[in-house]
Amino acid sequence: MVSTSSEGARMPVVKCSSCCSRPCSPIYPPYKGMSSALQALIQFLINTAGEIGALRTPGRAILYHLFYSGEAMTTALLVIDMQNFVTDRINQGVDMFPHNAIDNMHTVLGTFRNSLNPIIHIRHHSTDVGSSLHPDSPLSQPVKGFEEKPGEPVFVKNTSSAFSSTPLLAYLNNHQITRCIVMGAVAGFCVTSTVRSGADAGLNMTVIEDAVISFALKEGMPEAKTILDVTLALLAADFATVIPTKRLSEHLSGKE
Repeated sequence: MVSTSSEGARMPVVKCSSCCSRPCSPIYPPYKGMSSALQALIQFLINTAGEIGALRTPGRAILYHLFYSGEAMTTALLVIDMQNFVTDRINQGVDMFPHNAIDNMHTVLGTFRNSLNPIIHIRHHSTDVGSSLHPDSPLSQPVKGFEEKPGEPVFVKNTSSAFSSTPLLAYLNNHQITRCIVMGAVAGFCVTSTVRSGADAGLNMTVIEDAVISFALKEGMPEAKTILDVTLALLAADFATVIPTKRLSEHLSGKE
């Protein structure tokens, strides 16, 4: 997604949310040396602003950026392609695995938001009119519960890897993010492409094995579980750390 400045130069734009439509890489200078007391204060202000409906534009986003630009925030969650085409396939009875993946994703989102680690949403849009992933298609919209919140950037891609057609890597570098924890869909396609590209770029990549969705191929073969098992095994061999949801808190704290 690109925009044209008043000078006519093209610049990457990352849409943070409906209440923060300006470029966010970078907007505000990094907030260095943040104490735990200040972290708690900023989170209180963010939560309070959300409850009373205040600070919609741009104040609430400023609070997020002040926090998320801190040097200590080196780990981000990448939520890949959690769009309505996913639930549409499930509703059509396409074989998927693991069956509790979406519940686990909600758990992961809660863990990240509670720990104040940044969350980045990746969406896939097709330029082909009539495609289920064309921006005009309801199947391209985020799954309910996976909409971005203020301060959570959205990168729109048109390739399998989120790094190939968006300024994601530049954003991560600008925000001193060196580790990405990945969840979403689809495991054997955009998830694995993004993880491999991130690893090649020198990032520390982690995949949450029970919070990525695998679908069977046409006619049900190979099965979804088989595809997921092979995909995760290949990623673990040379590209990423693979962990279950229950180990996420320890992984974030660096205890493992």
